[in-house]
Amino acid sequence: MKSLTAIHQIFSNLDKCLDDIGDYAYNLHIPALDRGWIGTQCSQVITYSLGQIVVSEKGKTKKIKSEPDNIWTQLRELLKPDKPYFFLISPDLHRSKQDVDLPLIILFQPGLEICVDGSQLPDVQVLAEDSSTQKQAQLKVQEIIRTQDFSLPKETRYSDGVNLNITDWQGESDESFLSRLAEAVNILQDQSDEPSKMIITRSYNKVLENKLVPFDLYKIYTLLEENCASSHYFCMPDGVISLGCSPENVFELIDRRVDFDVIAATCKSSADPDEGARLKQMFVKDFKEDREHTMARNRSLRQIESLCVPNSIKLVQDKNIRQLRNVNHLYSEYSGTLQSSLDYLDLLEECFPPLTSYPPSLVNRADNEKEPRRFYGGMVGRISPGATKDVRCFNNLRSCLIKKNTAYIQGGVGVIKQSRPELELLEVGNKLSCLLEAVALWEKCSLEDI
Repeated sequence: MKSLTAIHQIFSNLDKCLDDIGDYAYNLHIPALDRGWIGTQCSQVITYSLGQIVVSEKGKTKKIKSEPDNIWTQLRELLKPDKPYFFLISPDLHRSKQDVDLPLIILFQPGLEICVDGSQLPDVQVLAEDSSTQKQAQLKVQEIIRTQDFSLPKETRYSDGVNLNITDWQGESDESFLSRLAEAVNILQDQSDEPSKMIITRSYNKVLENKLVPFDLYKIYTLLEENCASSHYFCMPDGVISLGCSPENVFELIDRRVDFDVIAATCKSSADPDEGARLKQMFVKDFKEDREHTMARNRSLRQIESLCVPNSIKLVQDKNIRQLRNVNHLYSEYSGTLQSSLDYLDLLEECFPPLTSYPPSLVNRADNEKEPRRFYGGMVGRISPGATKDVRCFNNLRSCLIKKNTAYIQGGVGVIKQSRPELELLEVGNKLSCLLEAVALWEKCSLEDI
């Protein structure tokens, strides 16, 4: 992935490319495309929180009353169709627990955006509102990456000996989480034959040392989790950072074609080839895992049927395995043609929240946490400029939010009737293990050590 190496270098040296970076900067990288985008120099930012939209542009601020029920209609009127945007949307938009320091929705329009395509390096595409800024940045970016070695290590070693447990993080005890998992299983036993699933999550936080550089964590994490569906890094005012390596998209819209991932069911993976093959063989034959994935796949299909042109939906792959660093997932994919009367904002609205319990009667019973989710389990992505839309929207999982020198992470499981609480507990640990590994390396090692 040449583009990832280039993004690491460019983002780390943005101050050498631009006189003023500003309070916002992002990158979004998609390994399957070997392509990524870096945006900075705020041209416009739109945020929503506490019943109010705030639009900041060219030193001016406009405040608009709003509620979640009409937010999507208002955004359609505010977003500029000929400009790119990076976005984060929090699941707390529909929850009672919210972090008052964070917006529930943020859409950032960069004044300068760099597109990095691994097949075209060392050339990159730079777009800016000012031609002189564009030319200057183009030359400096090419200067930074021209002498780089874009080959990544064939295999990033596992961190043997590094403490990967969660004991030095603050959070819910295993006993408490197991109790909630057992309660969910009991509730599901009383459900009818209708497919039912409860999303149960747990959160952790940890105070960080002042000397740590958050972007170094992103670099380490993306080198470890190179098979993710996407990764992102977003720097906001007051040093708030969101970063993550998502395992799945919510949707990807290219012109009128829309692709949907279905990631459900999880097992541990292994670096040992024989053990890894044994685990995969057990995984695909496991009734509970197959049931969980089938329920999620069928639900997703019903959802996209209402959005796509009749008879346009095709099954791209069914119950394949997506292997990440420390876990395997069952993975299906659908593709269809979006109805002509709909656009990407309709998709965002209809697919939100991407991580939810069902049927709706179970949502409040599953979600009894006292902590806000912040951006975990919400949406993260990029909207391209122009009439032919290219919109990439991912489920913001396996992510970390850094605020006021504290890191917040979360993990969750989808509980069905056949779930066993003790195995679901282990699954959360397996899902978080790569992120924990990255944090441990970040705190104790240099980049050359991984």
